[in-house]
Amino acid sequence: NYAEAFKHGDVVDVMLETKPGLDPRRESAGPGDIRLSLTVVDGKPAAILYDFVVPGTPAAARVPFSSPWRTFYVDRITLLPSAQIMVARRADSFSLEAAIPLAALHLDPHQMPTLRGDVGRVLADQTGTRAVDRVYWSNPTTHIVSDLPSEAAVQPSLWGTFSFGG
Repeated sequence: NYAEAFKHGDVVDVMLETKPGLDPRRESAGPGDIRLSLTVVDGKPAAILYDFVVPGTPAAARVPFSSPWRTFYVDRITLLPSAQIMVARRADSFSLEAAIPLAALHLDPHQMPTLRGDVGRVLADQTGTRAVDRVYWSNPTTHIVSDLPSEAAVQPSLWGTFSFGG
């Protein structure tokens, strides 16, 4: 199930707001907030795009992430076929290079030259099959690896700021 690829680790995550005007103090995702997970799915490099809030999405189409005490929903999850990804996994390291069209991420740097987001990595155990830690640049509360809704959700209030230079 590629929607839960982050449970296996060896994932590079990029979380971004792609629409202007959202409250930077919001505790949960709003329209235009995305997560891009770069990883390996079924032995092949993959880019998975999580569109957290897509207005007009029917409740039955939303993707649930459940634990015994709660369920978190993502409105749309898709694989990005336009992504070009190279992954090298060695005994003691993991490297990833990716090129993704900004349009595939609903992102226009001319409309939003500065935006909020985060970038991090979900670390795998030595077998590369189970997440054992989550480490992010801006959000210090991401170490949870045993609660699916917490791992799937984002916390925009804890994101940092990115700027496109030119």
